[in-house]
Amino acid sequence: MNGHKQSPQGKLTADRILSSAVNCARSAGVQWITRAEVARVASVQPAAVSYHWGSMLDLKRAVFAEAVRLHILPLIAQGLADGNEACRNAPAWLREKAANWSARRG
Repeated sequence: MNGHKQSPQGKLTADRILSSAVNCARSAGVQWITRAEVARVASVQPAAVSYHWGSMLDLKRAVFAEAVRLHILPLIAQGLADGNEACRNAPAWLREKAANWSARRG
């Protein structure tokens, strides 16, 4: 999230945007999510995505971090392939599960 202080409502909006971005990434892959699509799914204006998350690169990094937190294997596998830091720093057992998931789909 951007470095500005957020109200409780702002935090809820940022969380909703992140959740929507994760859902979009699960459907299409992280590389294909757009500000407009995330905004549509989150029921916010595209400017709200930028306000809460900054660049799309920042949002995509947050999506990978959330994927690690939630153990979303397809997104972790994609993050490992892309060299994402959060995915590279995931516990070894989780990285292995994501790699196995990817190999089975391969």
